[in-house]
Amino acid sequence: MAFTPAFTIATSIDPSAIILQDTSTGGSSGANTRTILLYQTDSTLLVSAINWPIIAGTGDVITINPLQQDIALNIVVRYTDAGGNILYSSNQIYAFLQYTLLFLYQLTEAQSSNPAITQDTNYYDNKFKLFTEVLSAQNAITTGVDQAGAQQCIERAFLLTSNQNLFF
Repeated sequence: MAFTPAFTIATSIDPSAIILQDTSTGGSSGANTRTILLYQTDSTLLVSAINWPIIAGTGDVITINPLQQDIALNIVVRYTDAGGNILYSSNQIYAFLQYTLLFLYQLTEAQSSNPAITQDTNYYDNKFKLFTEVLSAQNAITTGVDQAGAQQCIERAFLLTSNQNLFF
């Protein structure tokens, strides 16, 4: 059976983390390492290429921590041989939103300790705007395969969270 490169993406409670799991199928790829490339919307790398060795018996999961804020990325995993030649490649775009989701949870916690805050019409309007940007970023990826559209939503969400004294 032919080798088919593939991977899944997950996040954790740590908003800086990206968890990748190799889900490739088929026979031997002939590769001895994988390289992870994280491309921003302008096609530049977020960080330098990340080496992901292929080591039998160690599992095919890697956790990396390159994120300092939410971002939409095109993640490319390249399978290379000992000479550095690219044998296979697989990519996915993904909207990383954990920083904003944690901020939204903190708003919910604040509502518990200060229920009167919900009486402020602007509070709920702005919280709804923030949720809308999160859902819109996710929708841009899952429905439109639109990294740039997702990034624009993320930037509008960042405007709200970075100016919380004005909006919340």
